[in-house]
Amino acid sequence: MKILFTEQELRRELQASHLFVATGRTPNTDDLGLETVGVQLSERGNVVVNERLATNIEGIWAAGDIRGGPLFTIPPGMTIESSFHR
Repeated sequence: MKILFTEQELRRELQASHLFVATGRTPNTDDLGLETVGVQLSERGNVVVNERLATNIEGIWAAGDIRGGPLFTIPPGMTIESSFHR
């Protein structure tokens, strides 16, 4: 398969044999004991954080899939022109 994209105004091509697509995720926070220290969780079970990844409890931060939000974002200057071709 061929993936075409533009990065900093340069057209690029990536050849690949497989493409992994994730359609959703469920945070695994139910057995961390966060309720014992009062860390706020969203309705879906994600740890609620601010723009600095700090929780509502001083000294506790969260990163990765338990905080919700995008795990992968396209860097500035890169755009995807075409997802894939066979």
